Amino acid sequence: MREHFLEFLKLEEFQNIELEQSRLGLAHSFSRNKIALDVNRQDKPIIQSISLLELLDKDINTFSMRVKEWYSWHFPELAKIVSDNQTFVRLAHLIGDKSTETVTAEEVEQVVGDGELAERVLETSRNSMGQ
Repeated sequence: MREHFLEFLKLEEFQNIELEQSRLGLAHSFSRNKIALDVNRQDKPIIQSISLLELLDKDINTFSMRVKEWYSWHFPELAKIVSDNQTFVRLAHLIGDKSTETVTAEEVEQVVGDGELAERVLETSRNSMGQ
């Protein structure tokens, strides 16, 4: 096409500069149409959603680690008893200041899901001195 382009036009006064400009315009037009008909365009929101979920997961893990780190100054044994981040954060929110002892075994058991573990958490919170 490029080699015989001037023959297709059948205009001899067509100059090289105009030829380059028309090629560039054709390339831009072709690219615009190609992007508009991109079959992978439907995948872009899915890819962005997956990326967003991975970022949120990373942020939640970072925040959970911060809560563990900070709450461990007050009650360091809890991190050894409960390893799940979500359960740890719920217990930290429920227990709060462990010196007030307003938490019942039933409330802790609802969060932990195990009566024996709930008793262990309460007993350890009563005996813990913090760091």
